[in-house]
Amino acid sequence: MVQGATGSRDFDLITGHKLDSSDSKVQKITDNRFMKFESNNEMFNYTDPVFNQFNIALFDHNATAISTENLESIFNHSNTIVLIIGRNFSSFRTAKRIMDEYIRFERQKTDSFMRKIVLCINEYNPGDNRNKFSNEDISEYLGCEINVILPHFQVRKENDPFTQILQHLAATVLGRDKEDSKENTNILSGFFK
Repeated sequence: MVQGATGSRDFDLITGHKLDSSDSKVQKITDNRFMKFESNNEMFNYTDPVFNQFNIALFDHNATAISTENLESIFNHSNTIVLIIGRNFSSFRTAKRIMDEYIRFERQKTDSFMRKIVLCINEYNPGDNRNKFSNEDISEYLGCEINVILPHFQVRKENDPFTQILQHLAATVLGRDKEDSKENTNILSGFFK
């Protein structure tokens, strides 16, 4: 996993492992999980040979800080783009800008490869129920279906609803069928413990 230079630098909290966010070298988390914090001078360098040693590379970026040129670079170097948004209009505007840029990119690109967009709603604020937008409103505004809704959680346990949804998200990213997801998605869902 690569924490983009524009990101929050909080993968130590997410993974439950001590990580040095000032070190831009690849850091080992477990035998099959590694982490890299992107430095400012490495931003959006998807051709770094270090990524070739891994089967899958996930990049985490703060989408509000990404220019149109960098979005195009992301689109060019991605197979799957996962947009994780909150239930607030600021998140919707940012996602809409990315979706509009992606549509423009698809019209102008020279390759025939179709990238996959996965839309996730992160319900990180459970007290915000009264001002929520409906799933239908969000889908209509963004012009795409919501693939996954990540519920708020405080303490995760094995096989809890949040873990099951993460397995579904991993299956969606990997292009697996839902019935395969329980057995074959630990590669991604196991990253976030």
